[in-house]
Order: sequence, then C-alpha cells, then structure tokens
Amino acid sequence: MALKETQKVKAPFVGEIDVIAYIKVELVNGSKDYIDASVKTTSSVTGDIISQAAYRFIPSVATGAENFIKQAYLHLKTLPEFADATDV
Repeated sequence: MALKETQKVKAPFVGEIDVIAYIKVELVNGSKDYIDASVKTTSSVTGDIISQAAYRFIPSVATGAENFIKQAYLHLKTLPEFADATDV
C-alpha cells in the first residue's frame, strides 16, 4: 500500500516543479498508547527521495480494527499535507 499525490518540489535552475509523489510508510513502532510511523516520499519518475518524516498517532486496538500499518495510512490522510493523497 502507498499514497500518491502531486507535490511541489524545488528543482535546481528551474524553481518549483510539480512531481507525482509516492508516500510510503516504511516503519511503524510503538504500543497501544501511541504509534510512530516513519514515512518516505519519493518521486514516481526517478525514485529520488523527496522527504522523510515521522508521525505519531494513537492507534485503535478495538476488536476488528485495522492493523497498525493501515492505521498509519489512514492517519496520514487526515493531515493537511496529505489532504489530496489517494490510495495506490
């Protein structure tokens, strides 16, 4: 699973360009109290890393809840910087 969206990226000599970016949860770590999700964003064309970041959220441990990786993607989609992201 991953997310995809168009992001503005600074490019040498030309300024900002639009890039189709893939957002992937690389690692989840934590407990029922919180999850830290490491996220890497790469260019869909070159595979170059655009950014890396960590996000924290409180997971659901209710019966039938999605696994923590799926919950990480659901959490990302609630954040303003990923508001336009779609599932891949």
